[in-house]
Amino acid sequence: MLPEHLSNDICSLVPNKPRFAYSVFMEFTAKGVRKNYRIEETLIESKRRYSYEEAQQVIESGKGDNAALIIELHKLAKTLFALRMKNGGIDFETQEVKFIPDENQMPVRAIVKTRTDATSLVEECMLAANRTVAEHLHVLKQTWKTKDLPPYVYRIHDQPDKEKMEAAVGVVRALVLTCQVASSPLCRSTTSSLKQPTVLRSGCEHPVLAFHGQGRLCRAQHRSLRTWLC
Repeated sequence: MLPEHLSNDICSLVPNKPRFAYSVFMEFTAKGVRKNYRIEETLIESKRRYSYEEAQQVIESGKGDNAALIIELHKLAKTLFALRMKNGGIDFETQEVKFIPDENQMPVRAIVKTRTDATSLVEECMLAANRTVAEHLHVLKQTWKTKDLPPYVYRIHDQPDKEKMEAAVGVVRALVLTCQVASSPLCRSTTSSLKQPTVLRSGCEHPVLAFHGQGRLCRAQHRSLRTWLC
């Protein structure tokens, strides 16, 4: 990730400050099917910053700034999630520990953060945008008749810690699944006799995934996201 002074300021939407961006405009049907999209160079001036807690309160109460917009996004997010699960998506249900500091920035207590409707709203919108951009790159490849995809910037996760991966594999083997342990590549194929997707936890930040047929065993890292509505 970028340093905080970049990711939380210069490269981020800040209320009442213009920011240059690439924006993905998508139109969906009531059933969550994308009808069309366009990707544009834009100048965004955010009018309001929401925390997850503030957005969640609007979803639950139906009241607050931009309530109608947030409720509509919430409905769309639920539809997109259901469609994604129907098409074989994997639900990473995780918990995150947040430390509360005192005036000297020393941690004084910890709280467990779990998934809410607000976090799911952001997640589904981000996934929809990511998928649209990925598909657009393939369209450009076909249009330009190039051998490779156009150059683009993306981030990857570090290779998993070998000891933690071995511990995760121990859980998988306890489920009578066949898998191998290696530091590279990141994921190794596994074969499962389970018929339904299953999410297990080996520690709160490293879910172990097991599912029918040829699957993947990966270490997943989850970072906090900020919610923005313009």
